[in-house]
Amino acid sequence: MLSLREVGKNLGLRTTIRNSMTLVEKTRQGLQPTTFSKMARNLEVDEKTLSAIVSISERTVSRAKKDHKLLPPPISGKLIEIAKVLTLATEVFEERDSAIAWLKDDCLALGNVTPLSLLDTPQGNEIVIDELYAIEYGNFA
Repeated sequence: MLSLREVGKNLGLRTTIRNSMTLVEKTRQGLQPTTFSKMARNLEVDEKTLSAIVSISERTVSRAKKDHKLLPPPISGKLIEIAKVLTLATEVFEERDSAIAWLKDDCLALGNVTPLSLLDTPQGNEIVIDELYAIEYGNFA
C-alpha cells in the first residue's frame, strides 16, 4: 500500500501527509518551488528534465523561487503524482536506487521507453503505475 508519509518525504514537505485529502489541499494551494528542486534531486535528474516532464519552464520555477510564490496547482498536482510513482517504485523494488534505475531505464513492457518519460501525461502515469503493480504481483504481459 502506498505510504503517503513517504510521498510527503519525496516532495520534501515538512508536514505529514495523513490522507489523500491533504494531497488535494496541497495541490489546490500550490507547492513551494523548493519542492520542485527536491523532487529533481530525489529522482536524480536535472531540473531541465523535470521541467519537461511537468510542463513548466526552468525560468518560471526560478522566478517563483525568487519571488517566494507557490507553484500553480496543475504543476503541483503533477509533482505529487510523480512523488507517488517514486514512492510506489521504491516500495516495489524495496530500495530507492533500484526504483530510480527502473524509472530511468528503457522498459520493454512500456514500448522500450523510460517510465520517467511517460510521467508527462495522466495516461502515461497510469501506465507506469499499472506496470509497477504488475511487477509487484508477478502479472507480466
